[in-house]
Amino acid sequence: MNFVPYHGNAKYCYANSTAMLLATIGEQVAPGTIEVLTGVGLGAARFPQTPFLFSMQSPDGGITQALQLLGFTFEEQAADDDALVRLRVALTQGPCVLGPIDMGYLTYHPNYRHLAGADHFVLAYKMTDTTLQVHDPDGYPYVSLPFDALMCAWKAERIGYSHEPYRLWRQPERQRIVSPEELYRTAVQSFQKLYHGLEEAAPHIPAEVGSVAIHNFAQLVQTHKASSADLEMMQHFSLALGAKRAIDYATFFTPYNQQLAQEKDQQAQLFGLCHSEAVRCNWSRVASLLEQLAESEARFREVLMGVL
Repeated sequence: MNFVPYHGNAKYCYANSTAMLLATIGEQVAPGTIEVLTGVGLGAARFPQTPFLFSMQSPDGGITQALQLLGFTFEEQAADDDALVRLRVALTQGPCVLGPIDMGYLTYHPNYRHLAGADHFVLAYKMTDTTLQVHDPDGYPYVSLPFDALMCAWKAERIGYSHEPYRLWRQPERQRIVSPEELYRTAVQSFQKLYHGLEEAAPHIPAEVGSVAIHNFAQLVQTHKASSADLEMMQHFSLALGAKRAIDYATFFTPYNQQLAQEKDQQAQLFGLCHSEAVRCNWSRVASLLEQLAESEARFREVLMGVL
């Protein structure tokens, strides 16, 4: 293959990497659509000793879900100590999405020394004798990564949700054409299953999920008990990303359910305002906006669970 299409958006790294993978077989699926189908960004969750998440789905599980909903078969692997050998063999048959990988080892990234433990996904397309060549959605197409750095990054030891090292997705093949109406229906079913599954599991983890998690987090922010890691995450990442995700969900829902679309549009606006106030360190206002977000999330869940 002489040409590997590139999509760039660091915060949508797994969606962009998956879009690039599909583009290599002539399938053009917008990263925003893939992001929605992953289910990442729905709800919220707070697990023990982890930063607050405006999501109940992990990105790696989301990639698998999105490809299935879109009607593709594919191969998903979690390799062992022979990961590099297996990757070399896999790349002879086409590019692979790798992740999660630890950005603290991505030596082509100017800020990699400050990104330890940050999760990421890339599209691998070629190996030399000493390096892996990738398209990195964080604005770095056609970059190379030495094998020693690759293996540390890909093992993902510092990434909390990573259950297996050396994960990859490859060889997508369209199994069937999925109409927009079917895609909406099956996506909603997957979203409902996601909510049910985590809500049932939460008391046993234990974890806080959904609107309750957002409300309790708002109280921590209001009383100045939120961790510095949570505050920095809001300023630099999670709120702006939440707005983008909510817009994409609103766009996806608009032809089929105006209530779901309106709640996601409202959430997008709240996320954007919340980000603005977080950067200004106006934490009292942030807490108030988070309370409104919790109320919107409760309404969204109620409508979602009544669909179909």
